[in-house]
Amino acid sequence: MVTWEGIMIRIGVVGLQSSHTVAFKNIINSGNIGQVTKTVDTKMFESIDDVDVVIITERDGELHKNIALYFLERNIPVWVDKPFACSITQI
Repeated sequence: MVTWEGIMIRIGVVGLQSSHTVAFKNIINSGNIGQVTKTVDTKMFESIDDVDVVIITERDGELHKNIALYFLERNIPVWVDKPFACSITQI
């Protein structure tokens, strides 16, 4: 399990529709990377408040920016499973 300064990294995943959600969770929880502590449907993303990092796997790229900004504004690092945006105007 990955730790940072001896602290387990808690990872939240937003989006349940993609097969990537299950794949990422299995890889992460294998004990070599970290621990997924919360997985929620996109409509419930604001319920994730007790994590150190968020992975966004929502299939609808139109939603990625708003979800990412929600966590970034709270100083929570975000990794977006493609695409980050659907058009240049969204960036």
